[in-house]
Amino acid sequence: MNTYTYEKPIEWYIAKLDYLYNSISTLPDIRLGQRYDADVLRIHSSPRKFKIITRASKKWNETYNLCLERASLTTQFSSLSQELHSIYHTSYEKERHNYRIIKNITNRFDMTFYNQLTNNACTFPKTHSYEFDGHNFRSRFEMATAQEIKNLHLDYKYDSGIQISTRTIYPDFALPFPEFNRFVILEDLGRLDDPIYINDNLEKLRDYFINGIILDTDLYTLTGSEKSMPNNLQIRSKLISIINNLCAQYVIPIL
Repeated sequence: MNTYTYEKPIEWYIAKLDYLYNSISTLPDIRLGQRYDADVLRIHSSPRKFKIITRASKKWNETYNLCLERASLTTQFSSLSQELHSIYHTSYEKERHNYRIIKNITNRFDMTFYNQLTNNACTFPKTHSYEFDGHNFRSRFEMATAQEIKNLHLDYKYDSGIQISTRTIYPDFALPFPEFNRFVILEDLGRLDDPIYINDNLEKLRDYFINGIILDTDLYTLTGSEKSMPNNLQIRSKLISIINNLCAQYVIPIL
């Protein structure tokens, strides 16, 4: 029997698409075009009514950034909509009223906290360097995890410092889920056949636990050894189990 799950749940698609739809709705309808062979931005108030911003305008940079943001969100929405239809043979429009999405307001690991985190904050030297997605990872295990995160169209911050009590801890990955106003920590424990490594990480895990960071709620782990690491499908399954846990907390089916 196959005990691994490889597809994201429909609840996540609806939550994510709902987040993207609402984010797009808050932005002005700005479109890049041309007028007399020069780039212009058209801010639409209706299909046929719009205001033109030229490069000479002081508002160009701000307006152009909003245009790029809307275009990026629209592309994400279209891509996820197609993925939803391909896997579940349904659409956001058909399913959106079948679920209620709850935003986190009680867990400290929210998006405000996440947005303050900085990539690559840990200065501990790397004995190995595996390059992917603009980062130098310490191990093939970490690089494989990052690859699967991106394959699932998720984001992450790597080696970001989190201040807990009087100590800064550097989780391997912080995974954001803005659709729930949440992020979670993922640790790759990859040398569990090394006693020194085990002791170092026991101290790290102890700091998590005594500061109220709960395993399989705020903190998730992937494990391996020097000679054996999870394969890509096992890593993917773990990531999807995280998504399933969050959906169970923040998505309520409407009967």
